[in-house]
Amino acid sequence: MNTAYKLGEPITGHIVGRVIRSELEGYSSGDYIYTEEAPFQEYAVVLPGASQLRRIEKNAATWVEYIGVLGMVTRTAWLGFYSLAKAKKIAKQQGLKVIGSAGSDEKVKYLKEELGVDAAFNYKTEDLKDVLKREGPIDIYWDHIGGKTLEAVIDNMNHLGRVIVCGYIDQYNSKDNTEFGVKNLSLVNSRELSITGFFVGSVEKREGDFGFFKEAPKLFLLDILQGKNVGKAVVIVADE
Repeated sequence: MNTAYKLGEPITGHIVGRVIRSELEGYSSGDYIYTEEAPFQEYAVVLPGASQLRRIEKNAATWVEYIGVLGMVTRTAWLGFYSLAKAKKIAKQQGLKVIGSAGSDEKVKYLKEELGVDAAFNYKTEDLKDVLKREGPIDIYWDHIGGKTLEAVIDNMNHLGRVIVCGYIDQYNSKDNTEFGVKNLSLVNSRELSITGFFVGSVEKREGDFGFFKEAPKLFLLDILQGKNVGKAVVIVADE
């Protein structure tokens, strides 16, 4: 799966929009829709097979909430924990010890003071291996990074530990997905670990909103890649 963006083409992602014209049964002009597969532009053609395409109610939630707390991020967490992690608890809310990482001291403070994470660290200034030796071992790892991070976690997993893979940021811009090979997969066998990958659509608040043409280049090229955004980033392409 090649997820690298192409120069000169619109960025695609999850959108909320209003139907201007429809040739699809069940959708009419004036309806509001949500989909996980559409270009970020003021007017776009959304095809019938677009991921998670559905009508939404205008007054049931804000548009930002449809993208954020009611969108893919929350569904991924819910389905991953209850369907795959076999924890019978959803992280900190129900008693699990939670270790979290973030890319800035501000985010680490937010994880500790507002979310109540037991152990949080800045992965840019502190080595993950040292953290896991101090705070681990662990039973459940939620992975959307891959590479050296996944390898360090496997080294510090308990017997019968579970790894849930919902992404692989370490290789998103790799042409052949071979930038780093995990070298300790023998532990999957000896410790009887399970590694499960999934797309939320096949299993089935803290957002920021930004003016598109002014803020989107900065948002995507700087804030997200440098870890400056907090929570789910939501881009407003155009007002209704």
